Amino acid sequence: MKFVKSPRLKSFNYAIGMFGTSIPINMLKTYAAIFYVDTLGLTTPQFALILFIYTFIDVLDNPVYGFLSDRTRTKWGRRRPWRNSGTRRWRSSSWPSK
Repeated sequence: MKFVKSPRLKSFNYAIGMFGTSIPINMLKTYAAIFYVDTLGLTTPQFALILFIYTFIDVLDNPVYGFLSDRTRTKWGRRRPWRNSGTRRWRSSSWPSK
């Protein structure tokens, strides 16, 4: 018997792959909202405006990053140089400075 995938099942399979990254990111966003509003004293509309502006920035920069990533050709592959350089920058910017 041959198993035929329906287009709907194929779409679901693509979507389910994002759950692994979406759940932790959304947990951090929830904590960020509590931190910015309760600890830093932003009002809820101010925080919503920040997220609204960030959404438009994200709309513009994601295709640029995808374009650059898709056209990167190295002996390590297309994505690894971007991942490694991003990890180093993130680590150096989040290192505690005392």
